[in-house]
Amino acid sequence: MHDYAGGIDDFTHALELERGEGKPADSATLAYRGWAYLAEDAPKLALRDFDEALRQKGSHRADCYGGRGYARVLLGLWRPAVADGEAALKEEPPKARTLYNAARIYAQAAARVATDLELPTGQGAQLRREQEYRALSLLRAACLKAPLAERTDFWTDPALRPISGRTDFAQLRSEFSRPVR
Repeated sequence: MHDYAGGIDDFTHALELERGEGKPADSATLAYRGWAYLAEDAPKLALRDFDEALRQKGSHRADCYGGRGYARVLLGLWRPAVADGEAALKEEPPKARTLYNAARIYAQAAARVATDLELPTGQGAQLRREQEYRALSLLRAACLKAPLAERTDFWTDPALRPISGRTDFAQLRSEFSRPVR
């Protein structure tokens, strides 16, 4: 319904109820609130929720790694963000959503590598190309698993803007904007 602020309120209330009953925070609820925070451009708050969710036992670890990675990359922490993207992919056989979230992390990391002053001269351009290539390969894998209705959102996602000008992105879009045979 795209009411992320309302969702944050609801998830917060649910977490307060659980804590009031002496229960630990539910990792799924923390993950949902973390994603809502990301939708509301609050990566620091999202990061806190994903960190807490990952300390819990639960079945949403791949999603939490993907969310934490995306929060980190938005905060300029591209190295740990990429590590989280890879951790999400190793957590379980990757679903389309996991692959797509990792592609978003890598696309954003590619943009941040170019401005990383800690990298030796010349290394940034090579790393950027590697991040872009990894983002595109993950996006292709996500497209192979996602139904057409889900893939249509891929092409307009601002998170993928750093790779959207590439010829191979246009080729992917052309190839996967119709049903997979």
